[in-house]
Amino acid sequence: MKDRGHEATGLGWCRPRYLSHTGNVVVLILSRKQNERIVIGEGKDAVVLMVVDLQHGKVRLGIEAPRETPIVREELIGRDGKRPAA
Repeated sequence: MKDRGHEATGLGWCRPRYLSHTGNVVVLILSRKQNERIVIGEGKDAVVLMVVDLQHGKVRLGIEAPRETPIVREELIGRDGKRPAA
């Protein structure tokens, strides 16, 4: 997909490396180094992703989010789109 140039993020300017389309969803792919963050949303509802560690091809992420925001690894979600019962 062709780079569309600078996109406004609300927190400043970001030049995406790639924009890719998956169905009706646009996927923004950004490069981050260790201890760098990405902020999604704003105010008290913001979710912050931080690259905590990079080792042997694995990325460890720290996630700051409101308590009521469910965070689930994709492989734990069933085909019906719901989390399994605890």
